[in-house]
Amino acid sequence: STPSSSINISLTYFNNAPTLISNLNSQTIGNEPVEISLIEKFNDPDNDPLKFTVSSSSPDIAKVTLNDSKLIINPIKSG
Repeated sequence: STPSSSINISLTYFNNAPTLISNLNSQTIGNEPVEISLIEKFNDPDNDPLKFTVSSSSPDIAKVTLNDSKLIINPIKSG
């Protein structure tokens, strides 16, 4: 018979949530698109790459898109 042994390994990974480093102030949108660099607004304490998603709560008033880490707000109509 061959002797056997086992080893149990337990790993615990702690991931800290990204933090806000600069406020996203209220924006008054005119007729031109507004760009906001999100990478300048958020930080990850673990230095993990940040991934952003954006959506508009009023798509009939403003269309929002993401270009790399830049939020682009395109006005459609006043609201």
